[in-house]
Amino acid sequence: MKAWLEVALADLPSDVKWRFESEYRDHVADAAPVDDVAALLGDPEQVNQELLKLYLNDLTWSELNNRSIGAVKLMVIGLGCLIGIALAWPQWSITGHTPTELLEARLLISLYGLLLAGCLWIGFLPNSKRELLAHSFFWVAVYGWNIGSSALTLFRAQVTPTPTLWLVLVVLGIVCWLALVRSEFRSLRKKYVALNRTLRLIGPE
Repeated sequence: MKAWLEVALADLPSDVKWRFESEYRDHVADAAPVDDVAALLGDPEQVNQELLKLYLNDLTWSELNNRSIGAVKLMVIGLGCLIGIALAWPQWSITGHTPTELLEARLLISLYGLLLAGCLWIGFLPNSKRELLAHSFFWVAVYGWNIGSSALTLFRAQVTPTPTLWLVLVVLGIVCWLALVRSEFRSLRKKYVALNRTLRLIGPE
């Protein structure tokens, strides 16, 4: 039984191991006596693969609970948003600007406001969820900011010699950004679901 448990529960967080070890031992105790535990509980390697699909592995769990770099990333994004709002606000609030400048200011303040709201929402999540979401949110925001800066440069018509080239580059940038968002979301979704299962199994942080 001990050898089966070591293989079946390998690479799982210690609290998850404890819960499943208790359940498997109770199951074996309630069942009819058998010589081969694998005949009752299944192949330990296959059980381990299925469990690692459902729950976080020990390395990821430790990383999410023993670091605070996510909070630093959120602070960087939040500070950048506050600076951006402070710079764009006079362009919106002071009269005398053209409709184009007012539109630009409103778009910037709205985008910075959405990013800031995202930072605040993620910041109040439990530590493990904050760490998981902050990494993806940071890179999506950084790439989005780079693309937005290029689009704003084109919008301000500061590259009049080759506007078509810049337009093509901005469109390509947006396509790449959307591909990044899609890739990050798919990877993040799997980890987030596994994290939720792990938290429900071992209890709140």
